[in-house]
Amino acid sequence: MTAYSATSTFLLATAAALATLSPAQAQSGGASEKAADRVAKDVAAVEAAYLISPAMADKLGCRVAWQATVPTPAGESIRMVASSPAGVFALNTRNEVTLVRPSTGDIGWTASAGLAVDKILDLQVMVLGLKAQPRVVVLADTGVWTLDLESGEIVSKANLRYAPNTLPTLGAGAIIYGTRSGEVVWLTAATGFVRKAAIVDGTHRKQSAIMAMPTVGDGVVVAGSTNGTVAGYDAETGKLMWSRELLAGMTASAAIDNDTAFVASDDQYLYALDLGDGSTNWKYFTQVSLTTPPVCAGDMVLQRIPGEGLVAFAQDAGDNLNGVVRWKNQDVSGRPIALEGNTLVFWCNEHRRVTMVDAAKGYTKGSFELPAVTKLVAGSLEDGGYLAYGADGRIEKLSPVAKASPATAAAPADENADQAASNG
Repeated sequence: MTAYSATSTFLLATAAALATLSPAQAQSGGASEKAADRVAKDVAAVEAAYLISPAMADKLGCRVAWQATVPTPAGESIRMVASSPAGVFALNTRNEVTLVRPSTGDIGWTASAGLAVDKILDLQVMVLGLKAQPRVVVLADTGVWTLDLESGEIVSKANLRYAPNTLPTLGAGAIIYGTRSGEVVWLTAATGFVRKAAIVDGTHRKQSAIMAMPTVGDGVVVAGSTNGTVAGYDAETGKLMWSRELLAGMTASAAIDNDTAFVASDDQYLYALDLGDGSTNWKYFTQVSLTTPPVCAGDMVLQRIPGEGLVAFAQDAGDNLNGVVRWKNQDVSGRPIALEGNTLVFWCNEHRRVTMVDAAKGYTKGSFELPAVTKLVAGSLEDGGYLAYGADGRIEKLSPVAKASPATAAAPADENADQAASNG
């Protein structure tokens, strides 16, 4: 149960000191070639102690703030990490969750987040109840638990009336998810009470499954069915605002920005829909079904299209009803996790690779691999920062060296979306 933020400070200082001593300097001081080799080995050892070494962190414009090691039982590994300013929560394959203090990297507590056979879908911090207490909310395929943020003790547990078929999102104090029978459900976390269950396909069409995580933005929830119905709901009340019938199903989550919902459909279109009434602002036709989620970044929306690569569109196409293509990149894999200045930062789970892409012209600036990292996310703890974790229990926080603009790439935060968005 060790967090070694203090050790991190020592290792960083050691790395800096060793890095300043070149072999030539070592020899000029009377050191032998063997001493220079030892210096190189020591530097390599310090670098290897990190998920992301100080040198690699520098490529992201960051420094290592801390690295913690979460306790994992023998034969188990970390399978999920959820983060917020209130805490970093690591879930292992035995469904035990550990709190890591986001400011220091110290271990807070470890507690059970359900039975070992439960499928945990998400961990989030929500403010619940009349006393507005912060709770760790754990959503599984069979029930919802709330844990005390300070102690990890179970506060409440409730079984689910509607089993989730998608990963959840949060909106208006509710957990929102889709079901196999075609409903979008608003669930009160503290009690398990179903606030609203809306059938996306309505009453005049045969109900079909919801496969894509609903998206919340600008006070609206957008969800789609495998029959091809896309609907917008008031996030607070669940009241239907509008509904559209596409030519085929929707299996990828929408993206929302600037009062627009961007929807990728199996009917081979990328749609830009007005968030208020669902009308079409523009749509782009492709030669294939679109099964990966669009991502909003700055004034663009990015869509991976088989055969075309990653395509950047202007969110506002003006009078062009077919959309405006800014650029295409055939080479980059993974999904964008941040927009830092004029650089899009991509993370590919499969290849464990970071790629930098020029946001204005779309060319690849460079890439590097982080073989020990299972997942890299941006902006979850601070603007311009990153959080990484590995299967071995290590979690590392990177802080920006200089004040950076907020990361504006807004992609679905779920593992399914990560896998679907990676073309590599």
